[in-house]
Amino acid sequence: MRAEVWNRCCRDLRTYLESALARARGGVVSIKLNRLLDVGRAHMWKMHYAQCLSRLLRSYKFNEVYVLTKQQAVELLNSLDALCAELNKRRKNKQEESRQEESEQDSKQKEHAVVSDDRERTPIVSLHLPPSLLQALDEYARRMNLTRSDVIRTAIRQMLDKIAAKETAEEELEYITAIW
Repeated sequence: MRAEVWNRCCRDLRTYLESALARARGGVVSIKLNRLLDVGRAHMWKMHYAQCLSRLLRSYKFNEVYVLTKQQAVELLNSLDALCAELNKRRKNKQEESRQEESEQDSKQKEHAVVSDDRERTPIVSLHLPPSLLQALDEYARRMNLTRSDVIRTAIRQMLDKIAAKETAEEELEYITAIW
């Protein structure tokens, strides 16, 4: 629920309670969703107001009506600002938690596939290194102003180039030997 709708619901509920207490005959005050919507002419936010009332007046619900004694209505009116602020705070915390969960899910997805320089998805490979080799790797990366991953990628490329060059040389040697 948007913050402005939440605040408007609280404000309209305050106005409604004040007028209901002023005209109340007997010891009971009832609150209906449609009457509250009429106060602020907020019929377009019916669903949001229903959620607002449900959270604020849950313990007073009787069928489709919220029923309070006059004393409960006065106590609610006096504590309405604090109650709305607390529920608004809870709503914001839930939103932040859901944002955190989304960001954690995004980062987990990014852990599984990293975007490389040529903008294609690159799978993540993990390896086990003895502490001394890892320390040497980190030291070299620091001296060369590279990341650990950059150093490993470069080393693998160089090794594969060497292997390919060696295979090419062996093929050439076999070809030359076959001609003699």
